[in-house]
Amino acid sequence: WQGVPVDMSVAEVLDVAAGRTAMEAFIDEGFDPHTCPPVKQLLLHEVTGGAVRLVTRFHHSAFDGMSAAMWLLIQLSVATGRMSPVMAVQEWSAPPLKSHDAPVRKSRYARTGPSGRLWSQARACSHRRRWATVSLDAVPLRAAIGCLEGATYNDLLASSWLETTMRWNADHGVASNKIGLWLPTNIRQNPFGGFGNGSSRIRVYGRWSSDATAVERCSLFREQVAWSKAHGEWHIPTDSALLRQPDWLLVPVLRAVLGRPWVDMGSSVFSHVEQIGTAAAVLPMVRETEWVTMLHARFPVGLVGATLDHTTSLSLSWDPGMMADAHAHEILSLFEATVQETALELSEQEERTA
Repeated sequence: WQGVPVDMSVAEVLDVAAGRTAMEAFIDEGFDPHTCPPVKQLLLHEVTGGAVRLVTRFHHSAFDGMSAAMWLLIQLSVATGRMSPVMAVQEWSAPPLKSHDAPVRKSRYARTGPSGRLWSQARACSHRRRWATVSLDAVPLRAAIGCLEGATYNDLLASSWLETTMRWNADHGVASNKIGLWLPTNIRQNPFGGFGNGSSRIRVYGRWSSDATAVERCSLFREQVAWSKAHGEWHIPTDSALLRQPDWLLVPVLRAVLGRPWVDMGSSVFSHVEQIGTAAAVLPMVRETEWVTMLHARFPVGLVGATLDHTTSLSLSWDPGMMADAHAHEILSLFEATVQETALELSEQEERTA
């Protein structure tokens, strides 16, 4: 799979602003895997400052975020001479997936009907993407969540985003009691092996009150994740007659089914990978990372990212037709504040119980 074909282009730009415009145009252009390779890259050289930025697009029908990260680590390792290039296309197959004997279709924590919408000034999709990124020091945040037995760093971040979206709706006079996250889940039999699309999803809901403590939020988030994983909400059937149909029939049928108003697509997507590896040590030329996610007509924003070494980079992606830039930056700032508030509460709780 190291020989996956890539559509690569190279361009020079004057400065950071021109580079940003070029990246936006690259991300917004059409991407049809039937007519082009499933990986497209743009290498930007900034004349002023000399920065080099590599923009990579993966089509989700072929690869998931974990595979994208693995592929990029290998590509950059080859570029720095740490690995030898593979000259021939190699055979590869989809990664073996987990299965469940009696999977549930939805979480027992779900409310009736689909998740509620996040407040935004419009609902008409523009099919464009804009993004902004925050960087967090993972060391104190990991230490803070470490006091809560069984909880993970990911629980702290994801529950903070869920709390942020609930507060966002409440601040704008919109119901916040049906907010839920669409949470991509790695379902490979070998969690860090296999190239392709080895992901599914679970849904996690804001089932706490507006005055819930950080401990309550993180604990209930972990409880829901554990329940959904144990009961197979993530299960993808392999023997479905529908999935055996040709693409020309399968694609429009799936789109029609998933577009039904009662299907729960969540209020927002959240995804964070914290075990890609110590890329900062392996790839010292990487100074920053940003992550742009796919969105859905049901939600105007999504938050995705990864922790490399001791830095967590999380990027808010939004559809500018649905969410104004100022509002997007506002909700991202609210998330940062919520993360720090949550970590402080957890640390204070640990001190009180010590």
